[in-house]
Amino acid sequence: MRVWAAAAGLIFAILASASPALALPLGQSGLTLSPEAESVDIDGDSGGRLADYALRLYEMKASGSRVRFLGRCDSACTLYLAMPSAAVCVAPGSYFRFHSPFGVSEAGVRSARAYMMQEYPRWVQSWLNAHGGLTSDLVTMSYEDARKHLRAC
Repeated sequence: MRVWAAAAGLIFAILASASPALALPLGQSGLTLSPEAESVDIDGDSGGRLADYALRLYEMKASGSRVRFLGRCDSACTLYLAMPSAAVCVAPGSYFRFHSPFGVSEAGVRSARAYMMQEYPRWVQSWLNAHGGLTSDLVTMSYEDARKHLRAC
């Protein structure tokens, strides 16, 4: 576990340098922890620094959190689709918008894009590949598409 944590720290450092976007505090990111800290509601999350989301994803997986997608989930927020499918549900009206990460160098962007694609479950990878991959264009996955692979809330 300690080796993985050190490797994850290095990855997050690389990703943080690849993304100039401003980080948002937890409460401003569209992600809300429930009082019992077992369930995370996502609604109106416009994304942010990939490294911040990658760290939250790791923490949520480690703590056994559940995720409820209740509305919009954009950009780095889509990493939460990498949660175990049994811990995730989608509500009608929720949707996901994807694009390639932004960064200060092409190498950083490539690394960040590869990380995202590796983390996404196979069904998300397949959907993205069918829609042109992670590019500068914004592509939207509907509730109906997500619902084919995730349970309804």
